[in-house]
Amino acid sequence: MRISVFCLAANVLLTVCFLFGTGLGAGALGIANSLSSFCNLSLLLFALRKKLRTLEMDESIAHLPRLAAAGLLAGLAAWGLRWHWTAQAGHATLPLKLGEVFLPMTEATAVYFLLTLWWKVPSAHEIAGFLLARAKAVINKNPAPEPGEG
Repeated sequence: MRISVFCLAANVLLTVCFLFGTGLGAGALGIANSLSSFCNLSLLLFALRKKLRTLEMDESIAHLPRLAAAGLLAGLAAWGLRWHWTAQAGHATLPLKLGEVFLPMTEATAVYFLLTLWWKVPSAHEIAGFLLARAKAVINKNPAPEPGEG
């Protein structure tokens, strides 16, 4: 909990610094959130490693280049759609503003997930299997298995 409170305070501080010191506008929120999330991850990994002594991260580390590439391509896809949206539709009304935020976000999520599936990242296949099981359960009106079951 202390790590979370620290990172929340860091997020607020970074947001204020980026908002008023750089002229980034709303982009300051994203940068501050990304940096504080990275800080949170790093501190939690450090605390977990200290507690467990060893972490079996070899498989996860092996997939980092693919995950980073998927993240970069998803970000570029979202940036491109947002740029196109602003150029074609603008953001004069609330529905246009919502579209400018949520459509690129949805596109980036789909690009990231599909790339990780294509590049055979095991966690992506695990999530896809879970989602398929949930969908089948909804269609068949049966309770879905919990993660890790069958």
